[in-house]
Parts: sequence; structure tokens; C-alpha cells
Amino acid sequence: MEKFAEEEEKDEMGEDSEAEDDDSKPGPFGNVDDESEDDDDEEGLFDKEGGPEIPGGKAKDLKFSDFFGAMEKKLEEEEEGEGQSTHQRHKEKIAEQIDELEQEALAEKPWIMKGETGAADRPENSLLEAHLDVERAFRAAPRLTEETTAALEDVIKKRILEDAFDDVVPRTAPKVDGGRAELPEVSTEKSKAGLGELYEKEYLKQVMGVEDEDPNKAEKEEMAKIFKKLCYKLDSLSNFHFTPKPVIPDLQVKVNVPAIALEEVLPAAVSAADALAPEEVHAKAKGRKGVLQAREEMEQEERKRARAGKKAARRKDRQRKEADKRLVAKLNPGMGNPYEKEKILESLKSKNVVEGKNLQSSSGDPDGSSDFKTSAKFFAKLQEQTSKEFANAADSHKNRGESMGNKRRKKGSKSASLKL
Repeated sequence: MEKFAEEEEKDEMGEDSEAEDDDSKPGPFGNVDDESEDDDDEEGLFDKEGGPEIPGGKAKDLKFSDFFGAMEKKLEEEEEGEGQSTHQRHKEKIAEQIDELEQEALAEKPWIMKGETGAADRPENSLLEAHLDVERAFRAAPRLTEETTAALEDVIKKRILEDAFDDVVPRTAPKVDGGRAELPEVSTEKSKAGLGELYEKEYLKQVMGVEDEDPNKAEKEEMAKIFKKLCYKLDSLSNFHFTPKPVIPDLQVKVNVPAIALEEVLPAAVSAADALAPEEVHAKAKGRKGVLQAREEMEQEERKRARAGKKAARRKDRQRKEADKRLVAKLNPGMGNPYEKEKILESLKSKNVVEGKNLQSSSGDPDGSSDFKTSAKFFAKLQEQTSKEFANAADSHKNRGESMGNKRRKKGSKSASLKL
């Protein structure tokens, strides 16, 4: 590889020497390349307008190097590159171009290449110097030709003949009144019309379109009075004898309607069962049961009265049941009566049983063994005792019933005296 590289360098050196020999030979018009190089040097010293470039910006600060520095720099570069081949110089130029491109790529891009930028991201008034392409979506104008011009003129003539002018009608701006709106006058006096009359007037105005308050009402009434006077005078002149004054009837409106008018609130389709009153569906209770009142709604006296009524009803029911039992026991005396059995069991439970030695028979025997030798005598004696007890109980029940009746009469008289 080293030998191959050395051979390539030798070939390049030979080519460079041949090129230099060719350049050194003068042509028929002299050395043209030298003249072009001199022209380039002169162009580098002067700008396009013919004057020298001023790097500092002031003529008093100019030096000799400012005018002839570029020529000296070029001469130095040529002296440095005398020992290099054309290929090497070409590679160096390419490397310099690559470095410039890399620096340009790595450097910060201008605002115009950054895409969407705001006013804070770009210098002031920099948008005026840039040439930007703005995309707009609109219909392209037709090309002006003789045919399009003739067609447009035909359309204009046709519209003029038909009076088809569809221009935009100009609108006049409404007059803005800066003044304050006048408020309606409100009367401080009390209205003589009732609420019903006011509702009637409002209904007639909204539904029927009747204006109740005629602004010329007073003038019309005055004209009617003047016309009546004129008619009366004309009638008196036309007749030979005196005619009495005509009677002016007073206008009186009599409304033939009830004082209170109720509207029908039922819908159009209602069955007869739904229209019944509660009293027609269920029978109305009488007395205390007819008052539908909760216990919380009652006062203390009403609660006491209701409690006493319930207790009296329970006591009356209990007395009725006892009276029925006694009546059954009276009709069916003996041990077959369940009421008698209950009474005997209660007496046994209360330990009110008398010892047998204290019992005396009807014959006067203290032991009573002579009277109760057989079961028939025993049960006969027991039946006799029970019948006596039932008779005594019936008498006491009768006396108690009479006393209760007297008490009720007295109580009724007291309650009657307390009624309002």
C-alpha cells in the first residue's frame, strides 16, 4: 500500500510540473490566465461601484493594509501552495467548503427558517425585509379574452332591460336617542274600579281587542248633549203647540248572573264513579266517629273525653256479658251449668271451703252422716243450695241495675247542664 501511495504522489507531481510548463509557455495573445488573475485581484480591492471597500467605515482610519491586504494574502496562499499538487489543493478547497457547511448547519438558523415565529422571536421590523409566500384559497380570475368580455356585456345589457338590479340595499343607521325615556304617569289616588273590573278590562283588551279607555270619550259625550239640545229646539219650532221635554233614560246595566261564578274544573271525559262525593261512596259516621281527628290534633280535654268514652264502652260490654252468663245460669241451674263450675273452682282456689265437721244436716245431726248416706241426697242438697244462691244473685243484680240507672240519670242531667 505504501508503494502504491508513493507512485500516485509521483504521478501527481509529474502532472503538476507539466501543467506549470504549459502555463509558462506564452501563447499568441500572451498569458491570458495571468491577466484574469490580475483582474480578480483588482476586483477584490474595489466594490461593484468602483470605490474601495471600507471595513472600518471611516476614511481617516484607512491604512495601507486595507487596500493591498487582500493581494498580499493571496500571494501568501500561492506561495504556500507552490509545493502542493492540484489534487491536494482541490481537497483542501473541498475541506474548507465542508467546514463552512458544517458551521452553517451547526450555527443558529435565522428566524425565517424556524417555521412559525412570533414577534418576540425575531428582530424589530424584520418582516418588512423578508419576501414571504402567503397561501390564499380563492378562485382564480378568468383570463380576459374577447369572448369573456362579450359575455359580460350581454349579461349587463340583459339586466338593464329586465330591471334586475340585485344590489345591496344600503341601511340607514338608527337614530340613537341619548335622552332619558319618559316614565308613565302614575296616579296617586285610589282607584274607584274594583279588581274584577280591572281583570275584565285587561281580558277585553288582550283577547277581544277592545279599547276600554277611548281618548275622545269626553268629546263624544259633549257632542251628544249638544245634539240633543239642538233636536229639542228644532222640535219646539216645528210644532204649533208646546211639547214636553223628552225623558232621557238613565242607563242601568243589570247583570243576570249569580254573585259568585264558579268555573268547571272537571275534565271533559270523567266517569260517574269518579265524580261521586266521599259521603256517597262511604256512609258518613255519626257522633264522635264522624270527626276525623288524630290524637295529636286533640286538646287535653278532648283526649280525656275520648278515653272516658272508651272505658265506659268496655265497662258496659263487660257488664252485658256478665248479665248474659247469669241469665243462662238461672235458666239452667245445677252442676251442668259451666258458670256454676267456674264459681265453685274460684271458691276452692280462694280457700273458702268449710271443714266437714262444722256442717250440720237438716235433721240436726252435727256429723251429717245420716243425711249424706246416698249420693242422691247429697246432690239434692247441693242443688238446693245452688238454687238459693242463684236467686240471691238475681235479686242483687236487679238492685244493682236500678242503682246504675239512677246514676246514669243523674250523670245525664249534669252533662246536659254542661252543654253549650
